[in-house]
Amino acid sequence: MVRFTPYAEARLRRRKLLRQLVEQVAEHPEQLLEEDDRKVAQSRFVDPGRGTEYLLRVVYETEGEDKLVVTAYKTSKLRKYWRPS
Repeated sequence: MVRFTPYAEARLRRRKLLRQLVEQVAEHPEQLLEEDDRKVAQSRFVDPGRGTEYLLRVVYETEGEDKLVVTAYKTSKLRKYWRPS
């Protein structure tokens, strides 16, 4: 189950990110990275309005079977964050 901290909820609203999309990336990411004690789930998407590719990154902590989303954001800096397979 994916849950959200109050901070994450506020970030989603401020950044106009769809909760359903964030949940989808948390559950089924293209890439899963570990940074410190947190996990970063990320997937690539195309912004339909601009036609540009961006990366949606979802930072979360695990609590048993749950994923507690700490924050989420989209970025155009794919080269910085994407790890080649």
